[in-house]
Amino acid sequence: MFGHYLDRNRQQPAAKRRQLAGRDIPTLVVSSVVTGIVATALIGFCHQYGLLALFVYTILEASFLLHFAPVEVVIPVAAVVLVHDPVSFVLFVGDATVGTMIGSVGVYAVTDRYGEQLTARLGPSNWIGRTVGGWTRNWFDRFGEKSVLVGRCIPVVRVLISIPAGMAHMDRWRYLTYSTVGTGVFMTALVSVSLLA
Repeated sequence: MFGHYLDRNRQQPAAKRRQLAGRDIPTLVVSSVVTGIVATALIGFCHQYGLLALFVYTILEASFLLHFAPVEVVIPVAAVVLVHDPVSFVLFVGDATVGTMIGSVGVYAVTDRYGEQLTARLGPSNWIGRTVGGWTRNWFDRFGEKSVLVGRCIPVVRVLISIPAGMAHMDRWRYLTYSTVGTGVFMTALVSVSLLA
């Protein structure tokens, strides 16, 4: 259904792909530095403001406003700072799950309503157009709505899966159910691993 975006990218000459890849190295360096600075600031806010800071951060991260500071970087350190006993563990995971759900529902709603228009406007030459039109949409088409549940447990995919789910006009309640369960499992595993390490 959406494979034509991916096919156009594959048809690009190899020299052009290498040229574009060379431009990405400075971007990766800057992105890593920015991620480190932002993650350090976010952890400081979590230390100072506790679960409220975590809640706001997860909303912003899931809604792509803080995509350069992913939860895979911030949550493990914030868990070490904020989790001290089983009750704080449950509160931490619940807080992170609810915040992530609020942010992702916003992305889902926007792409459910305006997704086709945005993809048509951005087109396959834009990174977002290639990503949305490419592997996330193909994966969603291939595995169906359960890919939301599985996708929420996979780093990087867990945030992007809201886009194809919205564009496919997935049932809202099924989306919320699969997303909540998958996000809860992911956050529980991430916090558990970070506390055991």
